[in-house]
Amino acid sequence: MVGLVGPAGTPPEIVELLNREIAGIIATPGFHQRMAAIGVEVVGTTPAAYAKFIRDDYAKWGRVVAAARIKRE
Repeated sequence: MVGLVGPAGTPPEIVELLNREIAGIIATPGFHQRMAAIGVEVVGTTPAAYAKFIRDDYAKWGRVVAAARIKRE
């Protein structure tokens, strides 16, 4: 999955504006055609849903790292 993120503390109105503008780009047929040509399936989501995905993924891989006793080098 690929997504866009911004700095922590970005004002909600800026997040909403960016999400609205990006959703408009994602909705264009030309964008879908260009992404399909390189094998990318386009799926849009809300900032809250993407934040949840990132939190859940971080937690999942954190458990894997802990269980495997992986250490930083």
